[in-house]
Amino acid sequence: MRVGLIAAGTLGEGGRTHDFEPGLVGALALDWRVLSAPADPISLTLGVQLAAGHAPLTHDGRARSWTSTDLRASVTASRTLWQVLTPYVSARVFGGPIFWRDATGADETHLQLALGLGIAPLPGFSLHVEGAILSERGVSGGIGVSF
Repeated sequence: MRVGLIAAGTLGEGGRTHDFEPGLVGALALDWRVLSAPADPISLTLGVQLAAGHAPLTHDGRARSWTSTDLRASVTASRTLWQVLTPYVSARVFGGPIFWRDATGADETHLQLALGLGIAPLPGFSLHVEGAILSERGVSGGIGVSF
């Protein structure tokens, strides 16, 4: 289970820019590790995720509700270096409607390619940053705590 915040961002539509106000994101994810380094040359993980997000979008001082649902499948290749750094590349396909301004929409390509880096400086604590560079684009980051 993952829970996150929408801190900022923009949505372009018809030559206008709409600003994201703070919102929430939640996801349920399942991963299956097919290969596991160092026994294998890389770690290869298959995943599936169901997510939803909600935030207000503003334009000219007027706020409108934006809600996104998402089902995605992924393939991620990674390799941990020095037991602390884990660079990875992930390819994802996804779909799910977006509800905004009394309309329903979706992404045009339903594809994403992302590069990321995980850092685990202490047992049970990790940080990550990711940049989605193809089709669905964005930057995300997070903190992980396990106990």
